[in-house]
Amino acid sequence: MSSVITSLVLSAGIVIATCFFGYLPQAALLTVVLGPFGFLVAVVAVIVESWLFVKIFVGSFLIKGMIGEDIFEVVLQQRSSGAILNIKSKTPGLGSLDVADRATKAFQQFQPGALTQYFLTLPLAFIPVIGWALFIYLNARKTAKSYVQPYLKRGRGLQGRAEQVIEEHEAEFNSFGAVALGLEQIPIVGAVFQITNFVGAALWVEKLDAKRQMGELTS
Repeated sequence: MSSVITSLVLSAGIVIATCFFGYLPQAALLTVVLGPFGFLVAVVAVIVESWLFVKIFVGSFLIKGMIGEDIFEVVLQQRSSGAILNIKSKTPGLGSLDVADRATKAFQQFQPGALTQYFLTLPLAFIPVIGWALFIYLNARKTAKSYVQPYLKRGRGLQGRAEQVIEEHEAEFNSFGAVALGLEQIPIVGAVFQITNFVGAALWVEKLDAKRQMGELTS
């Protein structure tokens, strides 16, 4: 719950700061260039900028980079499946690991290779229906992979066959990625949905592990 509140507060703060400091300068400049339409264009620009800043600083840096793995592991632990990742007891937040280590890990989210595909395809999201669907399709797999990264990184679950298992459940995996990516794009509350996406990813991993164990019992 504290992670959700923190995400909402930071998201709201970013939106307020962007509107307060960004609207008037842009409105003044755009009015000179576009005339009466400058104020309207400035409103649209501030909305897009707020969405982008929230996604970068709250979604990518804080949630995916710093606390997402904890959320994933705590869900598995509470579902009595901590053995999948061989995890120890912890609560999601900034206290269980050194903040500098978390920040270093979070900055990896901004490496050129990690962002290139997303930003190259982002303009498609502003094209109604077809463009939006293509944007989701192209980024669904990569999005899903980012949410199950704790499972893929450690490779201890499902007898170390993480990548193989995902290939075997490719349709389910890509469907999860598509839904997760769509929820991420919702302004302000998209950051909260990133938390619930980590919860969903952990439950999916647990489901796969339960199927494996059932198969071993019946084989």
